Amino acid sequence: MRESLAKLKAALEQEKRLNASIKQKKVGSDKLYLSTDFCRHAFSYSSPVTWNSIPTSIKNNSSLYSFKRHIKSHLIAQLINN
Repeated sequence: MRESLAKLKAALEQEKRLNASIKQKKVGSDKLYLSTDFCRHAFSYSSPVTWNSIPTSIKNNSSLYSFKRHIKSHLIAQLINN
């Protein structure tokens, strides 16, 4: 019984810490979104951010070969500059 209570208490404390790290921010009217550092590493967050950082001229390439060539050059240039 004590073991199960200790597990329950540990789970509740972990949930409290998680909830404390979540910040609720208002967007637009009454919409809420959650912002955590953990979420920024998720594919669903990082993919649109990465895609939006690509220059439009690269996104609008007419062929896959051209897109791959330009995107590689762009990413390598970013690595060198940072």
